[in-house]
Amino acid sequence: MHDDRTVPAPAPPHELIRLAAYQHDVTVTLTGDVHPHSGEMPYYAAKVDISGDLVTISRLMYMSREDIEEWSHVLDRMDSAFAVHEGEPHSVDWPAGGQDMYLRILPADDPCAIELHDPHAYASVQLSFDLGQQWIETSRARLHAVLAVLERLG
Repeated sequence: MHDDRTVPAPAPPHELIRLAAYQHDVTVTLTGDVHPHSGEMPYYAAKVDISGDLVTISRLMYMSREDIEEWSHVLDRMDSAFAVHEGEPHSVDWPAGGQDMYLRILPADDPCAIELHDPHAYASVQLSFDLGQQWIETSRARLHAVLAVLERLG
């Protein structure tokens, strides 16, 4: 029998990531659905929507609170990763691990590439965006709002 007290209550949808430029969009929105994971920490459902000139994708992924908190480290790395290391751009994967669906961010001076990799579907897509300091600051604000909701949920 499942004990509902061990799983946080669902929350309203909260947007964690938004990239928008020209006709390209990438959003990651926590849906509010919470799933226990083998009796351990809960996993949160997130809808990933990607649209571009030639592609429109909507996928569901699951992430732990640790994955969500890790987004802060990705933003920190991106803040400093716009520098090129040995002639190759730094890439940042989120969530780390690459076992399930993940985003790969390839910072560059202009433009920044965002890739979605879905190993289960044997698919990936890449879109280019002009990102800057304002995007990172806005992303941090979104992350803090999501973490505040998760904190309230316990």
